[in-house]
Amino acid sequence: MIVRSEAISENVSQASMAWFDSDAPTNDEAIREVDTAAAQYGLVRTREYWLQTFSLPDGRIVRRGFCYRPEPDHRAQRMAGRRGTEPIGRSSAELVRAMRDQE
Repeated sequence: MIVRSEAISENVSQASMAWFDSDAPTNDEAIREVDTAAAQYGLVRTREYWLQTFSLPDGRIVRRGFCYRPEPDHRAQRMAGRRGTEPIGRSSAELVRAMRDQE
């Protein structure tokens, strides 16, 4: 479970960067928890494979994931402008999201 978080802004949903601490027993579970918590605020986790591990003053071990708010890239519109039509099929990002939803 996410036990702490901090954002540069007081409001995480408006922050450009934030971090989340998870007390999950494994790195893999902590990554999933951080990804889920970040997504709730429109953030994405950096591409780190191993989260930082440290202990809190009360002795609990936590893993910290750093997250950021991606800039809108308007990729589909840029592609359509170059090709003169809308892209056909699903993007790789949509395919990955669909695979994650099935888990």
